[in-house]
Amino acid sequence: MSWSYLHVSDPDEAYRISMRSMELAFSLRSARNDRTIAVFSRLDYEGGTHFYFSPSTATVAKVCGANDCTKPSREVVGKMLFGDPKFDFDFEDNPIDKGN
Repeated sequence: MSWSYLHVSDPDEAYRISMRSMELAFSLRSARNDRTIAVFSRLDYEGGTHFYFSPSTATVAKVCGANDCTKPSREVVGKMLFGDPKFDFDFEDNPIDKGN
């Protein structure tokens, strides 16, 4: 599984994607209890929104219209929109559990 990426230029559509991805990720997390399920978002200077979906969130990414991408860097991924805030993604390698 790989990371997924989606760029949305329309603010209303970005809001809908945000809400839908959080809803679906929450359902997926409830069903699988997988701490690596996460969605990240970042605004750009032109008003667009960049969404990044962790590999374990592939089904959510597909529903939202995202495409596979290479593993993003910490600088480009933005803020966590949905996920376990105690779980730190090492974007160079594998996720690292920060503990309690």
